[in-house]
Amino acid sequence: NALVILIAQGSVSKNSDTVNIADTALVLGAGVYDNGDMSPYLKDRADAAIELYTSNKVQNIIISGDNSRNDYDEVEPVKDYFLSRGVFSGDIYLDHAGFDTYDSIIRARDIFVQKDIIIVSQYFHLHRAVFIGKLLGIQTQGFASKKYSGSVSNNIREMFARVKALLEIIIFEQPYFSGQQIQVK
Repeated sequence: NALVILIAQGSVSKNSDTVNIADTALVLGAGVYDNGDMSPYLKDRADAAIELYTSNKVQNIIISGDNSRNDYDEVEPVKDYFLSRGVFSGDIYLDHAGFDTYDSIIRARDIFVQKDIIIVSQYFHLHRAVFIGKLLGIQTQGFASKKYSGSVSNNIREMFARVKALLEIIIFEQPYFSGQQIQVK
C-alpha cells in the first residue's frame, strides 16, 4: 500500500487547474443499474471527464467498462451522456472490455496506443490506477471526481486491490481480451 501511494504521490489531483494537458482521459467503469442508468459513482466520473474536456485538458476520452453480458453495459450510457453534454462523437472511444482497473489501463496502452493519459475516477481509487499506469510505462495523471470521496469500506477494499495490482504487474497479466489496435487521433 505504501509503495502504491509513494509512486502515485504528486500525480493525483482534485482540481482540473493543476492537471497537465494530456492526449486522452480514461474514464473507468463504475456500474450501471438494471435499467441502464449510470451509478452515482459512474456519473461522477463522467462529469469529471467532461470538466477536463471542456477545459481543453484533453482532446479525447476513452470510456472503459464492463460489457461482458448482453444485458449489462457500463460504456454506452456514458457515451450517451457525453453526447447529450456536447462532447463531439469523434472524440469518444469505447472500450467494452475494461473489466477491471488493470485491464482498462493496459488496454489504453496496448489497444488504444496511449502514452499520456489522465485517469478519471474517485480519489480513493486513483493512487492505484496511477500506480498501474506508471508501472506500465504510461505518462499517467489522476483526476478525482468531485463527489463520493470514499467510505471506510471503499478504503479497506482499496488496500487489498493495491496488493492485487502489484501482483498483476509482477506477473504481467495480459488483459482478459486483447484485440486490434484502435487509432485515437
